[in-house]
Amino acid sequence: MRKRLFSAFVCLCMIVSLMPTMAFANGTGSIVYTGGLCEHHTEHNNTCGYSEGAAEVPCSHEHTEDCYTLMTNCIHEHRDECYNEGSTELVCSHVCSQETGCIVKELDCKHVHDEICGYVPATAGTHCAYVCEICNPPVTEEQKCICDTKCTEGEVNNDCPVCGGEKGDISACVGAAAMVIATPMNARGITATKPEKGDGTSTAPYEISSKEELYWFAGLVNGTLTDGNGTAIQADTDAWAVLTADITINDNVLDENGTLIDDGSGLEEWTPIGSGNKGDKAYTGTFDGNGHTISGLYVNGGSYVGLFGYLGSGGKIQNVGVVDSYISGSNSAAGGVCGY
Repeated sequence: MRKRLFSAFVCLCMIVSLMPTMAFANGTGSIVYTGGLCEHHTEHNNTCGYSEGAAEVPCSHEHTEDCYTLMTNCIHEHRDECYNEGSTELVCSHVCSQETGCIVKELDCKHVHDEICGYVPATAGTHCAYVCEICNPPVTEEQKCICDTKCTEGEVNNDCPVCGGEKGDISACVGAAAMVIATPMNARGITATKPEKGDGTSTAPYEISSKEELYWFAGLVNGTLTDGNGTAIQADTDAWAVLTADITINDNVLDENGTLIDDGSGLEEWTPIGSGNKGDKAYTGTFDGNGHTISGLYVNGGSYVGLFGYLGSGGKIQNVGVVDSYISGSNSAAGGVCGY
């Protein structure tokens, strides 16, 4: 008796294990969904729009003789006896009939489905339209600073999505008070100047028309900008920019043979945009030269050198030319527009 009870219990457990179940949050906090349900929407209702649909109910109508029509298609082939002897005159006595196979019945039923035949077409189910904002939080686009001047504790741009508001962070402000840290690319007195137009986004790229603005953009990408107080400004390797004019950094860098005119001691040195060790400051934005050129670049040494040093995933450089420039690197990753 005990063995029978135990066998029945085991069978019941196996049946229950095969039944569909809903899975919710596991111990790691991840959510597993079953059929559009979650722990916050445990069953379908009228508002989520879910329906299982219905299978077709077949028609019970049975065809009768009235549902068929007779179609004639003669399959008889004339033989010798179908002609007068010694002549081509046809005297065939063949008559088309159902027996000869020349007349066949083809289905031409005029039945229209009604309540009597009981036909009901299948209906498709609808998916659950419920979207749980807890399990699937909306993805928000990263906000960027739009300040023209550097924010301070006493003066904050409340219209800026980064600096303004109760959760504003003025330490991330990239206002126009920014200056380039004293590095070789700024050592000869070029004052890096923020472009008057644009905020570095895809819809409003920085509009660059001078070498001062180009140096500022390079400092922004490379993380070598500081504010008026000497505080470093976070690098923006994803900033977008567009040239609005041809730009010359140094005049007459090369002679007519393409050789550096002097030892480079009198030239402004250029630090490539997106410089760094093996791409730690790789450029990932979009730089559109708009058909313009940049001339007079002077780079002598270093890895990943050019107008740009290192182009990262998703980065794009287009419609720009580099002319009358001297670019020399310590490895093979050197180029006019981009080193790597």
